[in-house]
Amino acid sequence: MFLLFRIKEILVITLIILGFCLESYSKDASEQELELKTFLNEADILFSRYQYDSALASYDKALIIAEELDDQIMVSHIYRLKGTTFRNARCNDSAYIFYDKARKKAIALSIDSICASTDIGLGHIYKDRGILDSAEFFFRHALSDYENTNDTVGIGRALYNLSMFYLTKIDYETSLKYALECNRIFKQFNKKHRQYTIKNKFK
Repeated sequence: MFLLFRIKEILVITLIILGFCLESYSKDASEQELELKTFLNEADILFSRYQYDSALASYDKALIIAEELDDQIMVSHIYRLKGTTFRNARCNDSAYIFYDKARKKAIALSIDSICASTDIGLGHIYKDRGILDSAEFFFRHALSDYENTNDTVGIGRALYNLSMFYLTKIDYETSLKYALECNRIFKQFNKKHRQYTIKNKFK
């Protein structure tokens, strides 16, 4: 009888300790997620002000937290953001490294949206290097990925980049084709967005 009482007592104490640990873990994870968002917002503001070194430092802090949380989608997203920051800072070699990391992780996770955005970045890097076949491959692959996700804005963005790419190649006919398609997509999007806004405004 005494032994049974002791077992119950130990079990209750164990459950209390376990509950406390789980609550502490949840609180810590929640605080980390908030901190992660804060660093990302900070980096975005610094990026918009062209303070690329400071933005990269904030992205690095966000990346450490994402890795601690084992949020692999966020890790891929931050790699892409770092790639874009390096590209805007005219550091294409570093940009390529992070775009490549982001793309590989996005493919492994089947995240087409990150892969598409990364493909556009890689397309620009190859275009800047004069490797036009590779640039065309990545711009076209971005369009395919955005189409797979039915991302209207992404499709328009990919079409715009293809139009600019063919303009660089002095292929005016193909450039115009993509420009017109891009214009049609964005007109369609703006019309839907305007209808949605009006509908919700008078709900």
